[in-house]
Amino acid sequence: MLSFERPFFHRSPTMQALQTLRPDTDMLEDMRLKADRVADLELKMGELEQQRETLQRTLSQLEGQIAEYHIIKDEWDWFFQHSLDMLVIHDSTGRLSRVSPAVEKILGYTPDEFMGLAIDDIVHPEDMPDTIAHLANIASGTDGINYVSRCRHKDGSWRWMSWTTPAPSRSGRAYALARDVTRSKMTEQELLHRAQHDQLTGLANRAAFDQALEHALARAQRTPERRIALLLMDLDGFKAINDTHGHLAGDVVLKTVAARMRKVQRKSDLVARLGGDEFACLVEDPAPDALDLLAIRLIEAIGEPVDIGDWQVKVGCSIGIATYPNAATDARTLYEHADRAMYEVKTNGKSSYRHHRP
Repeated sequence: MLSFERPFFHRSPTMQALQTLRPDTDMLEDMRLKADRVADLELKMGELEQQRETLQRTLSQLEGQIAEYHIIKDEWDWFFQHSLDMLVIHDSTGRLSRVSPAVEKILGYTPDEFMGLAIDDIVHPEDMPDTIAHLANIASGTDGINYVSRCRHKDGSWRWMSWTTPAPSRSGRAYALARDVTRSKMTEQELLHRAQHDQLTGLANRAAFDQALEHALARAQRTPERRIALLLMDLDGFKAINDTHGHLAGDVVLKTVAARMRKVQRKSDLVARLGGDEFACLVEDPAPDALDLLAIRLIEAIGEPVDIGDWQVKVGCSIGIATYPNAATDARTLYEHADRAMYEVKTNGKSSYRHHRP
């Protein structure tokens, strides 16, 4: 007979030990996940380390570039502050954003004062149209090099400035460098003045007068109703003064006569010394009686006594007048007719005037 006090199957000590050593399935899965995560983290850490090294190299390069830029900016600032030429920074509208301290030495204004001025406060009125055109060319992308204009000094005088202005950059900023060329410009003007004026009297010389006459005739030919008058003047009694008192006294007489002619002439007239004691006056669009009145005033003014040291001398003036288009249609013929009229005066008593009559 079977006894049921003990089970048919029972755990042996060996089986219990084996069951105790068997890992839990969930635990194994968790360990695998953790191992995979650690591997991923190690890989990610390696990538991050590489990125950190790259960033450190980039940071080092950027710091080097920033240091380089600071050096360039410091050099520019030093140049801007110490340049002998005037430097101006403005935008595409022409509004100034910075002016170098050299403006005070060149034009007398502080940078703040200069930036507060309008363009027509600075630029000479005669140079304004060219200046506006110059600025328009720059705004359109054309570099401006050695553009010369006059700028008003704080004391009211005018200075000649040579401007070099590159076209605006991508940011819209434009830079201009201005150099004071007044001395060289005045030298040019002096040379031009000497080339066009008689050194003794300061009047226009023959070359300048001939050129002015040709231009006046060209203008008159384009406008048929315009008239031109040429007055040729020869001093009476001048040779006797030279022979009696010497050439220095003669020079005093010539300079005095020239000064008196300037007082008599209109602003639009041109008086010249053609050579020796011969003078000329160019009159454009004279009124009907203007030439007679001008000739009379010249004769009266020139005939006044001239002081030469302890002496007083007098000269007269014979004037021949020829007009365009009545007497001639070209400069050579105009000279011939005025000269003929003048010598008619000389042969008929002198110190008078005569019109050429065809």
